[in-house]
Amino acid sequence: MVAQQLQDPYASKALKIATFCVGLALMSLGFKVFLLFTILDVLDFVLSAYYLIFGCLICVTELPCCGWLLDQTGFLKYFFGKAVFLCFLGTIAFDAGDLYHLVIAIVCFVCAAMYLFLSLSLIGHSEASEEVEKPTYHPVAYGALDSQQPLKS
Repeated sequence: MVAQQLQDPYASKALKIATFCVGLALMSLGFKVFLLFTILDVLDFVLSAYYLIFGCLICVTELPCCGWLLDQTGFLKYFFGKAVFLCFLGTIAFDAGDLYHLVIAIVCFVCAAMYLFLSLSLIGHSEASEEVEKPTYHPVAYGALDSQQPLKS
């Protein structure tokens, strides 16, 4: 299964770069807390660990050489999965008291909105929704009688 891709390569690259930058920003939030030893309680430690892990996950999945990770995290293959995941990251990064956290959360929500828009605009255009060719029925192949032969009673 191949991840969803945009037809416009420039828009696809711009969105991938923005998402990669979100991952880098989240990793920098985690590093900031660990390097400055500003862990005040368990919540700060857990959030910083989440920032590092999920920031690395976002960055690695945006690289073209890491398709194996997309196979392990199936929801990140699709625009809707990325939108939900980025929305989750925006909510855990949201901190009204710190401007840096707030900016990262807003960028996460903007990228999530773009991925959500793309997923909704591609409904009905995926490979799975293409009309499948119906198999033809061959009576002779399925053991039916040839129309030339009379029926035996």
